[in-house]
Amino acid sequence: MAPIVSDLRSARSASAPVRWARGFALPFRAVALLWRHRSLWSWAVAPALIGVLLFFGVAATAIAYADDLLALWWSAPVAEGLWTGLLLLVWTVLYVLLVVVGVAGAYLTALLLGGVVASPFNDALSIRAEAILTGDAPSPDEVAMWTGLVRSIISTAAVTGIYIALAVPVLALNLVPGIGPPVATVLHAGLAAFFLAVEYADVALARYGLSWREKLDLLNANRTMTAGFGLSTSLLLWIPGLNLVVMPIAVVGGTALGLALYDPDQRL
Repeated sequence: MAPIVSDLRSARSASAPVRWARGFALPFRAVALLWRHRSLWSWAVAPALIGVLLFFGVAATAIAYADDLLALWWSAPVAEGLWTGLLLLVWTVLYVLLVVVGVAGAYLTALLLGGVVASPFNDALSIRAEAILTGDAPSPDEVAMWTGLVRSIISTAAVTGIYIALAVPVLALNLVPGIGPPVATVLHAGLAAFFLAVEYADVALARYGLSWREKLDLLNANRTMTAGFGLSTSLLLWIPGLNLVVMPIAVVGGTALGLALYDPDQRL
């Protein structure tokens, strides 16, 4: 068993700060694993490219329609005096904030929605990463790209659908003047961190036949470590350049997390 997995397993009985720190460090250790094992690169290209295309598409849409969205409850004031000039300044600040939130949402949408589109590639990458992490060679059936495609797409789509359903009302708080934007930012950050962890740990967990309840119970029972992984993955989205290739990093990190929380030798 690779140190990255054994360290996570040993931390499950440690204090909460240690569990959180191990989870937080996981994406960075995934980067190191990808760097050392370049045989994984060919399987990481497709998810990264899909993430890049989705990000630019969603970000461009968010920027293009930010003023229209803001105009639904406040049209841009026409600066004709000191008072209207101040109102225009406030409107501009809100517009910029809405654009920033839209771009941040584009990162997360690219990662979650991209997981649906890239399901077969993510599954293939996860299988090969698991072989490295456990030291066991995958069987011929496992290495086929389309093995478990329907299972993977349905699982990923379910996570994405639940996330979007919860994220829409949270992001709508940005339209509430004053306290709305900061509250929406905090709530959305926590929501995104949790669902990123669920999404990418599930890439590995889905292969072992666990039900949705079992997977959620498993992640909730280890929520401190799970939250650390989700938060650091979210933060990687803000690093220029790296944010465009976060998907394969999240797949490898989520695979390690899934293996640490559920022992494949105890599969159902």
